[in-house]
Amino acid sequence: MNEAIAPESPPVQRDKRDTFHHGDLRRALLESAWELVEERGAAMTSLREVARRNGVAASSALHHFGDKATLLAAVAEEGFRLLTKTMIDATADVADKKEHLRRFFRSYVQFAMTHPAIFNLMHSSLIAPYSNYPRLLDISVNTFRTTKEVMRAYLEPFGTPTRLGRDAWAFWSAAHGMASLLISFPPGERPTRVEESELVSGLLETVLLGLAEQCRQDPVNQPA
Repeated sequence: MNEAIAPESPPVQRDKRDTFHHGDLRRALLESAWELVEERGAAMTSLREVARRNGVAASSALHHFGDKATLLAAVAEEGFRLLTKTMIDATADVADKKEHLRRFFRSYVQFAMTHPAIFNLMHSSLIAPYSNYPRLLDISVNTFRTTKEVMRAYLEPFGTPTRLGRDAWAFWSAAHGMASLLISFPPGERPTRVEESELVSGLLETVLLGLAEQCRQDPVNQPA
């Protein structure tokens, strides 16, 4: 998997015009767009400002991305790439399949909390439909496919997983819903005093238990 371009700490200031001369202007523009989305939100990100931060004309940004929606879709693509890498890295040293899935869930939520503006963009109507952006569609599908494989490994001890797509979608929906609520209701504004870690763990264990029980009760896994 390609390394994500997202800066994890404030970027080092540099004369980005140098990147143009080395043929890396598209990447430099994309880095600036990521930074702008995190600073101002996707709606307030513009091709003109992205170009200005790189010391080039707005026409240069237009040449690489065509319009704002295409630029934002490219940022969202990097978001999915970083999300998938984050989830895989979080589970790299885990043998237990249930713990593997737990870490997958928690790393999804943590990514959203660390990059809320990027997370919101990845699921925003500003770049809908994904079918307009084949690379974005492919990498989002790859994220789901990775989730399905982790789900399969977790469920197989309980029987043959016959509804893997549905189960992975339910798992992803739970993680996404939790992440969205935690972003929408920051600490001090939530209608509960339960700790964030307990909220995540409570939903996670409920989802894991429910998926395992459904697999056990599936007719194909019942004694003849």
